[in-house]
Amino acid sequence: MRTFPCPCGNRLHFENTRCLVCGNEVIYDPVQDGFYLPVDSGHLPCTNRGLIGCNWVQLPGSAYCASCSITLRLPSLERDKNLLRWTALEYAKRRMLRTLISTGAWKADGSGAGQGGTPLVFEFLESLPGVAEVTTGHNVGVVTVNVVEADDDRRERARERLGEPYRTLLGHLRHEVGHYFWDRLIKDGPALEEFRQRFGDDREDYSSAMQSYYQTGPSPDWNLRHISAYATMHPWEDWAETWAHMMHRLDTLETANDAGIAVDVRVGGDGNAFAHLVGIAGADEEEAARFGRDSERWLGVIVIANDLSRSMGQPDTYPFTPGNEAMAKIFFAERIATGKV
Repeated sequence: MRTFPCPCGNRLHFENTRCLVCGNEVIYDPVQDGFYLPVDSGHLPCTNRGLIGCNWVQLPGSAYCASCSITLRLPSLERDKNLLRWTALEYAKRRMLRTLISTGAWKADGSGAGQGGTPLVFEFLESLPGVAEVTTGHNVGVVTVNVVEADDDRRERARERLGEPYRTLLGHLRHEVGHYFWDRLIKDGPALEEFRQRFGDDREDYSSAMQSYYQTGPSPDWNLRHISAYATMHPWEDWAETWAHMMHRLDTLETANDAGIAVDVRVGGDGNAFAHLVGIAGADEEEAARFGRDSERWLGVIVIANDLSRSMGQPDTYPFTPGNEAMAKIFFAERIATGKV
């Protein structure tokens, strides 16, 4: 994520509610992609500002912002931790939505994913005794997240139990909206046939695929074709994982470019190493070369970020090594997200 100028000239981070230099409260407008002073700009803060620290502006005719307004259900805020959990979830959701906005896949003015179709909405729910377990997932436009995912200890235990290298709230949201956008942008559309060529046949029985995956796990050479082990379970999961990593790439690359990070790490040759991308979702040589150059820079930044994490005794920031086929899928997803197909 890039930084943003405060009216006083200071640089603001995406999560800021106040400028630490001029001391003024600030408010983010996702339509203009900039910060303003609510006291003299006419922008009204989201009603959830005081409750969960939301720093977005109200939608016209609403007391809530474009992000908070699409959260339809919440757990009881009187129960232990749920206010903090909701705060963390919305924090991650605003960042996720801003990346979607930057691609044009989601509209910040309240029209959602565009005219017609099923809107994208969220439910943040808690499992309660005597009630069916809340499962994080997507169903017909509704992204449901079990709020215990906001508890660092619970999330880490789940990560270890499932053998995952990475598990975050932001990652969950990016993955689940990938399922939503498969329905919106791939299913029954012009890109479906190419999707099947690259990801596999989506008509494969999902329940059987899931059972097989959890019984036998991925093939030993899964990393030759997929971005993660979980992506091997079914073409839908391959797509959702790829979509999430497409969003990871866009956000981290924007951050690195805004910070002017110099990269002197060669991990994939030069832009010509991505010549195989020509033709993907109609891409020409120039578009493939641009993605190749950006990806070379991105992968170099990841090497630096991982080394910095290790220097602090922390796990790798990005514990993945995308191969050529995984990068081709990410390129495909980016072209779908940005409306190139």
